[in-house]
Amino acid sequence: MKKLSFVIILFLSFTISNAQVITPKTNFLLKPSNYIVQAVEYKTKTIYLEIAGAAGIGSINYESQFNFTIKNKWAYRIGLGGFPGDQNTGTTFIIPIGLHYISNIAKAHNIDMSLGHNISITTKGQFHPQLTVSAGYRFEKLNSPLFLRLSYTPLISYLYDLQYQHWAGLSIGYRF
Repeated sequence: MKKLSFVIILFLSFTISNAQVITPKTNFLLKPSNYIVQAVEYKTKTIYLEIAGAAGIGSINYESQFNFTIKNKWAYRIGLGGFPGDQNTGTTFIIPIGLHYISNIAKAHNIDMSLGHNISITTKGQFHPQLTVSAGYRFEKLNSPLFLRLSYTPLISYLYDLQYQHWAGLSIGYRF
């Protein structure tokens, strides 16, 4: 009986010391430190400015992460961008919507891949949907509110004919 109790206690202490789980309901990350489980608050929401990227010249975006572990995270984003046009098209407003998959490769270094859709509406009443795909590098420290992303973001127009535009973006934001 003593041997069985010792084995169970040893197994539980090993399991607890290696616990690395993010609990979505509390937004806390449990990580081992000298066989003591520490809770570190994990920020799941982000407001960021994207220069170039999915919405053309620039956009302001909101992102929320869900269904995450220490290595993999999912996030959705919605934003608002735009640019001035000419007298034929008018000003264009762009609403980028997307789903991101974020894979941790080393501490604060991540790969960020996304699939999304842009809804472009001009002041002259024109409507232009675009498909967006991106692959990039994302830097976010676990305990820091700052966020940085550099990505290749081609824009794919499909309304009249298939057009593919090479594009890139830089995102700087605040996580809370």
